[in-house]
Amino acid sequence: IAPPAAQSTGGSRSAGTSSSASSSSSSSSCNDTGSSMVVEVGDTSAATDSNSTQPDWSAATATNTASPGCSTTYGSNSYSYSYNYSKPAVKPGWRGLVNLGNTCFMNSALQCLSCTDELRKFFLEKRYVQDLNKTNPLGNGGDLALAFAELLEALWSTNSYESAVSPKFFKSTLARFAPQFSGWQQQDSQELMAFLLDGLHEDLNRVLVKEIVELKESDGRPDAVVASEAWNLHLKRNQSIIVDLFQGQLKSKLECPECGKISITFDPFMYLSLPLRLETEPMKVVEVIVMPFENPTQTGIRYRVKLPESAPFSDLKQRVAELARMDPKLIVFTDVWSQKIYSWFVSKSVESFGSRDVTVVYEIPNLGVLEAEPKEEPSRVGEAGYSGSPAMPASPLSRNVRVGISIKSPPSAPKDGTYTSWNSSSENFYPLAFVLERSMTNAQLYHLVLSKVQPLVDKALQLQISTPAPANSAAPDSMDVDGAAAGSSANAADPTPEAGGMPFVLKLMVSYNDSTLVPFNTEGVLSSATPKTVYYKDHEPLVEFELLWQPALHSAMEKVTFTITDHESVAQIPREEGRYHASLPPMDLSDCLELFTRREMLGENDTWYCPSCKEHRRAYKEFKLWKMPKLLIVHLKRFQFTGRFGLGTKLDNLVRFSVEGLDLSQWLSEGAPQRAPGEAVYNLYAVSKHSGSLCGGHYTAHGKVEGTWVNFNDSWTSQCGEGEEIVSSDAYLLFFKRRE
Repeated sequence: IAPPAAQSTGGSRSAGTSSSASSSSSSSSCNDTGSSMVVEVGDTSAATDSNSTQPDWSAATATNTASPGCSTTYGSNSYSYSYNYSKPAVKPGWRGLVNLGNTCFMNSALQCLSCTDELRKFFLEKRYVQDLNKTNPLGNGGDLALAFAELLEALWSTNSYESAVSPKFFKSTLARFAPQFSGWQQQDSQELMAFLLDGLHEDLNRVLVKEIVELKESDGRPDAVVASEAWNLHLKRNQSIIVDLFQGQLKSKLECPECGKISITFDPFMYLSLPLRLETEPMKVVEVIVMPFENPTQTGIRYRVKLPESAPFSDLKQRVAELARMDPKLIVFTDVWSQKIYSWFVSKSVESFGSRDVTVVYEIPNLGVLEAEPKEEPSRVGEAGYSGSPAMPASPLSRNVRVGISIKSPPSAPKDGTYTSWNSSSENFYPLAFVLERSMTNAQLYHLVLSKVQPLVDKALQLQISTPAPANSAAPDSMDVDGAAAGSSANAADPTPEAGGMPFVLKLMVSYNDSTLVPFNTEGVLSSATPKTVYYKDHEPLVEFELLWQPALHSAMEKVTFTITDHESVAQIPREEGRYHASLPPMDLSDCLELFTRREMLGENDTWYCPSCKEHRRAYKEFKLWKMPKLLIVHLKRFQFTGRFGLGTKLDNLVRFSVEGLDLSQWLSEGAPQRAPGEAVYNLYAVSKHSGSLCGGHYTAHGKVEGTWVNFNDSWTSQCGEGEEIVSSDAYLLFFKRRE
């Protein structure tokens, strides 16, 4: 509320001297039951110093009231007002969480924990205070537990009218100890859940001084003895409400395939990460445009091939060559961007081909001459290529060199007889690719290029004959290639003598945005041209040229288009948006547990040191459940990342699971204490869900609040049923409570 005092030149005026305020009053009333905040201000004129321009507000008081009515009165010495809320108070536990910007993953995980009765009551009843461990070097000084408690209190307040709570303070506290959650990028709810539970455990760890413990080998001892020993050693370092509620114990068995040595350990777990069945190896659809050597500017042919992501690059070349009926040894794959050959590669991971990549395959009959050439070092940053510095020839120079020639589209249509800038974004023409001898003269280069672009020139000339030029258009031979008047540039596109009567001129690219005109003579720019910079492994350097049409062809060349013909493989193989989303048949949670507990061999990069053989072996691994926690979190591994590029997919198949009465006894190891019927039966109480694909999606949650299922979608909450809304292909984290 702004003070009613006003400042004037030379002194001050109290609130009580306002003529309009002191002579008028009004009142209003309302009868809706609600909560009102009333602020009463006393006589400010008596509290105002004659030498001060600020009144004394110590007499002001604020109170919260709950009344069926409210009034507003204006007077000379008092100002009272009220806010009335007709909306009833929100039920505890039904409040949403405000999305602060890509924080739906956090909101989903927090709502699931909010629906965890035992954990919530532990915090709301302040029992956590006596367990705060502010000296634990692995903890957060107790701050994370305090911030979590404050958030739960806001979500479960009994007298709040807010439908959503802002988790801003919790997020800032979390970010202090986990910088990976400090920004606004989309994250994984499972990763946040794992860190949060671990952080709360360390903040509430009742073990103040952790002992140094050492696990012992089983050495043939009974599993019950080894498991009890391992659990007791774990409790010597870890005791908290998180351990009491969420942690269980796994039996891990390793067997050497050579000597048969068996090693059995019992390890604690906070959640079960279960794999989802992948019926076939992930596939990749690669689309390429093949440019035949004989007529590369007349037509290109689009092909599609589908092959496993793990397939070698040679398989891709072979498949494309078979479809195009070409020799796989005489084709080269390139990435084309902005009418230029961006990269000329000899190898590339199949999984790295993107759905939007423009991959152009060139047939080059003399490609094999490069195999006998010494490896020529490409230019590096600070030298030639795209560094912007003067070109410096690599040493030693090879006899042959890769050449890429981008065909520039004509300038924009002339205005007032003046051509503007060259159009560099058109996709009318694809670049040319050659392997040329460095001894080639400029004139030979011009004639070679002319033989490839002659069909384009013929089309342009035919269009010129059929389309008369406008009466007011400027004479084409009065313009140079840069759009300037003739005679204003040394690089004018006069057909003679620089271009030898050619319908185009060539320019050698010496840096990213700088080029030099190639004259039509017996000299040879290839003899000393330096290939551009190479930034990626398996890519080869190449010398770049630009082809610019003579002004006489500008208007006609604008109408010349390049034709791409679709091979039958395009219709047979649908285009996929990369490996981001994979649809699979439905499966049961028991199938996931079967995959988790099955015997399998370790990978080549995950070997085990056998104490008997004294060698690293690809041992057989097998998991079994041993000790089941009171609260079980199941993580369905929908997101899978493979390969050196970290590309991945989301598996969106439906996983069917029991909402009531999930019996896990058959997955417990022989001799486990809870293997008896009825000892490992769980009921679902919350689900963290993810909809969408790997590259874009949204997290929500479903949770039980006092027996009712509630849908949590950031700030929005609503009641939901137990059917398809709960058991769906979006389910990601499952929260179960063991029956007592």
